[in-house]
Amino acid sequence: MDEKIQNALDLIENEIELKIEMMEGVEIDKLKEKKEKISKLEKIINYCYEIGNQNLATEPQREKARLEDEVKELLQTYDDLKDLYNTLKAMIKRLEENLKSKPESKPFTRRRAKKGENTQRKKYFPYILNVLIEMGGSGKPKYVVERVGEKMRNILTEKDREKLQTGTDLIWENNVKWARNDLKESGYLKDDSPYGLWEISESGRKYYEKLKNNEEDNEQQ
Repeated sequence: MDEKIQNALDLIENEIELKIEMMEGVEIDKLKEKKEKISKLEKIINYCYEIGNQNLATEPQREKARLEDEVKELLQTYDDLKDLYNTLKAMIKRLEENLKSKPESKPFTRRRAKKGENTQRKKYFPYILNVLIEMGGSGKPKYVVERVGEKMRNILTEKDREKLQTGTDLIWENNVKWARNDLKESGYLKDDSPYGLWEISESGRKYYEKLKNNEEDNEQQ
């Protein structure tokens, strides 16, 4: 697949992920607030019954019923958001597969990066796996990418630190995400992780140990 198309698809998926994450955060905050109000109303209603004044509990009961209906709606919205994310993700995956199956048309002139200008994607593999292990096996993409960057700060080139033409990500940040996709397709990261998490698999842990041992052997030679 053409690199520009890959970058565009990656940018679209990242934007979808970010916006849905923000929307989820808003809905969860609203849900928490309404549940707290319901809890307070329950205490008021119980107190009214304790003092034998059931009429005084009428209005709090109505408000409690209204809030409970709103909570149900919010929970449905939350489920709809997850369904939307999964649907969009599936659409992007199908589009990527369709594009991969088509033969690439080569332009007449194509600038090739000089050897060593960009860090190869496979170079990111051990750092991604190492960060996930240090984070207990899983982590949010934002924090995983940040920590990978910290560990590779002496390895990344000037070219790696340039911005993509198609978005605001730096080239190395984008390559971390594509490297993560490579690891997932190879079974080293789980493909059924909860939304918004990167999670290492058991085979990923073994693969990391293999990479680490190979690196140690190379240093000793």
